[in-house]
Amino acid sequence: MTFRTICAAIGLALLATTAGACPNYERGSISGTFSAGDFYQPQTASVRAGGDQSINGCGIRFGSDRGRGYVTVAPDFTIRINGLENYKIEFSVVSECDSILLINTGTGSWFYDDDDNGNYDARIILTRPRSGRFDIWVGTHDGAVCDAQLKIETYRR
Repeated sequence: MTFRTICAAIGLALLATTAGACPNYERGSISGTFSAGDFYQPQTASVRAGGDQSINGCGIRFGSDRGRGYVTVAPDFTIRINGLENYKIEFSVVSECDSILLINTGTGSWFYDDDDNGNYDARIILTRPRSGRFDIWVGTHDGAVCDAQLKIETYRR
């Protein structure tokens, strides 16, 4: 089963949110297990960027940029990726609005980006990722909601 197929199957269930809460990786359930090689050719999935939960004041300590934005409580995608030892991995967004990207890794590290993909879109590159769980939120900077594409790609180090 491909990344895109799994994402399409779970897309509607991930739109639900709980008011007044912060992003919560515990609300995600693994939707697929992949190898690093599965993303050697870029894989994309459609997503509705945004949400009604502000990440401001949530006390998240980011290992990357510090910022603000709006996401859903539950991750948009929760996947497991094995065999990342000799790879770096890139998560990027192309959207119709000012997107943000929020990722929690299986080691408990949080990463955030706002505009590194250009055109007000987000990109996070992990140069020494560990295999495991990735909880991914595609949000927006200003609370708007729009159509977006998440792309995941691995590169050999």
